[in-house]
Amino acid sequence: TPRPPKATSSKTAAEPVKANPRDRVKKLPNGDVRIEGIPMVDQGEKGYCFPATAERVLRSYGMRVDQNELAQLGGNKGGSTSLRGGVEGLKLAGIRLLFRVKVVNEMEIRDLENLVREYNLRALKYGRSAQIPPLAGAIDLDELMSSMRPDIFRAARLSLKADKGRFVRSIQAAVDAGNPMIWGVTLGLVPEKGLSQASGGHARLIIGYNTTTNECLYSDSWGIGHECKRMSLDDAWLMHQFSLLLIPSNMDANPAAPSKSK
Repeated sequence: TPRPPKATSSKTAAEPVKANPRDRVKKLPNGDVRIEGIPMVDQGEKGYCFPATAERVLRSYGMRVDQNELAQLGGNKGGSTSLRGGVEGLKLAGIRLLFRVKVVNEMEIRDLENLVREYNLRALKYGRSAQIPPLAGAIDLDELMSSMRPDIFRAARLSLKADKGRFVRSIQAAVDAGNPMIWGVTLGLVPEKGLSQASGGHARLIIGYNTTTNECLYSDSWGIGHECKRMSLDDAWLMHQFSLLLIPSNMDANPAAPSKSK
């Protein structure tokens, strides 16, 4: 990013706007609760979904950042980087650019074990060959989810009502506080039209919700036409891996995200 002339008082990465993020939350007549004023960034052909999405979030707070800078600082290798690697890359970039990464809602090993157990119970009627073997070693979450039979996977995932409830409440808490939430998902698990990527891990942005229609509002960093889209909360929960917030160091942005009860 080119440096501005010294005579100008531009905002730098370390000097985000201190306006209250809640001021940009709008409640619309149709029931939508949406964060407005988030810039669009096209991630381009490199597959920089994490850096591009992060740029949009940080720029919405007034920080001068660029997806290429974020990718370099985080050691991002474009489309070959896993979602988990993207999170670690953002943490590294945050050290230099003075923002922190707050993980809000994620699937832990216990959650995966519960999902596999529920799936295998429902898969029994198709024979043991339809079941998923016990989890062991490093787990590729995209591969695990994609290997499940879609109808059984949907029934099993939606049966985890407490986990889904935490996910939904985390969306509402973040949006109500005016904080767009980076959302790690597995594409291909639910039908979506006009995608630039058909399957695999992807980072998108949650920017709103509607309790009347039970939908979440989200955005992809693919340019014009992807600014604000919507899907049912059931479908959103099916593809959900984790969600996180990027918080500039000199801004108090700490929505009361629901935590798991012990």
